[in-house]
Amino acid sequence: MKRHTYAASHVFAALLGLGMLAVYANAQDDQTAPSGLSLEQQRLASRFARLEAVAARLAELAEKSEPERAEQLRRTIKASREKGVAERFNTIVGLLESQRLSAAARDQRELQAELELLLQVLLEDPGDSEREAMKRFLKAQIRELSKLIRQQRSLRNQSQQGLDADRIADKQSELSDQSGEVQEALSEATENAEPNGGQPDSAPPDGDPQQREPQQGQPNSGESQPGESQPGETAETGDAQPPSDPIQRAAQRVAEARRAMQQAEQKLHEAMRRGAEEEQRQAQRELEAARAELERILRQLREEEMERLLAKLAARFREMLAKQRSIYDDTCEVASQVGEAPSRNLLLRSIRLSRRESELVRDAEKALTLLREDGTSIAFPETTEQIAEDMRGVAARLATADVGSITQTVELDIIAALEDMIESLDQARDELAQKQPGGPSGGGASPGEAPLVPKIAELRMIRTLQARVYKRTIDLGDLADKPDIDPADLKGEIDKLAERQERIFEATRDLDTDQNR
Repeated sequence: MKRHTYAASHVFAALLGLGMLAVYANAQDDQTAPSGLSLEQQRLASRFARLEAVAARLAELAEKSEPERAEQLRRTIKASREKGVAERFNTIVGLLESQRLSAAARDQRELQAELELLLQVLLEDPGDSEREAMKRFLKAQIRELSKLIRQQRSLRNQSQQGLDADRIADKQSELSDQSGEVQEALSEATENAEPNGGQPDSAPPDGDPQQREPQQGQPNSGESQPGESQPGETAETGDAQPPSDPIQRAAQRVAEARRAMQQAEQKLHEAMRRGAEEEQRQAQRELEAARAELERILRQLREEEMERLLAKLAARFREMLAKQRSIYDDTCEVASQVGEAPSRNLLLRSIRLSRRESELVRDAEKALTLLREDGTSIAFPETTEQIAEDMRGVAARLATADVGSITQTVELDIIAALEDMIESLDQARDELAQKQPGGPSGGGASPGEAPLVPKIAELRMIRTLQARVYKRTIDLGDLADKPDIDPADLKGEIDKLAERQERIFEATRDLDTDQNR
């Protein structure tokens, strides 16, 4: 039920948006009879009404299995009715029937904007807010654990130096109380979560977390003395199985750390300094193990987020590539008929191509927004921005019926850039899939902040950007001797390349200095 409801709601969204875009495009074409547009608008109004009814039915079906999705559908329907979308359809029908095309086109533009807002509401992932809340919680607890680890290490060093035992014991008691607050927060998070804690993976990690490399400035966990209890074990419960939920395991580790702290406090008061040091060491190890558990969850949440984003971007760029190839083929066809077909017909066809290219600009801008919101990549957003700029340039040229060599050259560059992006995104997805789930992130990234693509992929994209500037330089140079090329137009394109070269340099510098970290 869950999968079908999710898919159906996205079909609703796609039909809602694509249907409106189709009618909007037809309304701009003055070759279409107003009566035909009115009929098509009426059909779209009927389709919208049916889709709204489908959304309401889907919300009922999803009420128990997917309450968040059901609420999302109801929220979309409510927003539609508040904006009077159905009434706007009927208003446009009346304008078309009275042949008021200019007013109809204006209302359609406004209606299109409202439909796009509805699409954004409908296509939001209901689980995003919960994941973000969990990430914030994990980061906060990791910071608290790191602070406790530093303080525990300091107390152990003071014990080794033979400082005032009673004073150290008092501080140890305070640290135990602070650890209790973290333990309580972790326990509450587990109790408030759904079965398995709603975590990405509730299976115990492969091997003990303490087998990881010690962090800089921390003692190796191998410092424990022979006979010392291992993390998570006590003399009475050494054979007990750890909880399956990772947050529960972290809470248990903190509980064991508190037990060791209390033992250390008692031994310090009894002047048993050697035993106190061993308990302090054990407390530190337990806190490190708890932190490792939370870091593993955070890494896995980030990896799942990366997988979804990479898949979404790859799908968007594939769709853009198919549309751009179609526009290029039609551009070449129009160019081949220059001087043969009536100029007005060629102009109208070129203008329609310009509108299609403008739609691609919006798609590229949406992809760019996704990359900028992620904020961990440098070369990929720059590439997407350059693609969008080239698309704007092509749209402007096509709007003036410029279907010549420069326009076609830029279109081919857009196609090549889209192909490179798709290949790079697919490669990044493959590399992510090959990683051990929840494993350490490369590049020194903090848990939960791993870059969307590895640095080597960024460097490959920088190289591709540079190769593309070089190729267009050669292509423009070859066009310089053609009699139909305007020197001023050619110079404008070369100036754009010079600016692009500067931006590639800046992106390379930012990547070298880890500005995205």
